[in-house]
Amino acid sequence: MRIRSIKPEFWRSDDIAQLPRDDRLLFIGIWSYVDDNGVGRDQASLIAADLFAHDLSIDPTETLRRVNMGLQRLYMDGLIHRYRGPYNGKDRDFLQVANWDSHQRIQNPGKARYPRSDAQGVTIPETLHRSSVEPTEILGPGAGEQGSRGAGTSSSEVAAATPDPERPDPNAREDIKGIYDHLHQRLTENENKTPDTPPKAWLDAARLLLDRDKRPEAEIHRVIDWCQQDGFWKTNILSLPKLREKYDQLRLKAQEPQRPTGPPQQFRSAAERRYAQGATLVADELAQWQEQQRQKEITR
Repeated sequence: MRIRSIKPEFWRSDDIAQLPRDDRLLFIGIWSYVDDNGVGRDQASLIAADLFAHDLSIDPTETLRRVNMGLQRLYMDGLIHRYRGPYNGKDRDFLQVANWDSHQRIQNPGKARYPRSDAQGVTIPETLHRSSVEPTEILGPGAGEQGSRGAGTSSSEVAAATPDPERPDPNAREDIKGIYDHLHQRLTENENKTPDTPPKAWLDAARLLLDRDKRPEAEIHRVIDWCQQDGFWKTNILSLPKLREKYDQLRLKAQEPQRPTGPPQQFRSAAERRYAQGATLVADELAQWQEQQRQKEITR
């Protein structure tokens, strides 16, 4: 387990406030469970042993059920990525905290042990209906990540957990696949390196743009086209998670009037220049206000 910090704005976040209280505690605990790159084994028995050792010793079945269901909800809300990747010659299940760098600022992070969700060789299971618990597993002292640890974890015999409800496979949705294919094509046209198969994190980002953020599909395609022809953004938007992270900013930029590409505009006086700059600022503030109103309508 590792020492982590919690920002005050965490508790006021709309994404966090809608979670059940147990899931908020689980999410914070996962920050200590994962390595310095935000990645850990997606195995409920290991997570429960590190975070809820006392509960596990009293009622292992119920504790594992709660952890499994909590992981399910965190995944569906886009707070963690769940995927399968190579480790020590075998495919293992992993989880990664979404937007890890926004939650934690790690000084001198340790070397990554596990593959990230956007790494080569990462795959999406054909079905996400599975329990991440191995029945009758015995956890030895200190099981899990090693590093800046607190007290060791005592051994516990883990009973089989109740399976998670089946989650929809993003691969089965044409709208998600269409968004991925569109960005993949534009990145390729701009001679950027692209993954051979759709990374799970990319498909999750497309799903969340549509289902959680309520972005119209046609608007997403327009934003992709705009950012991939903009001289600055086409070098910065190289994945769907990054597109979702910067989406509001990109959408507002795409709505701005096209600036002339010729010589700079000539002003007859300093007052005229300040007037033009003020008009641009007012237009930007109006667009931001309109976006805030749209967000309020979504959350009602």
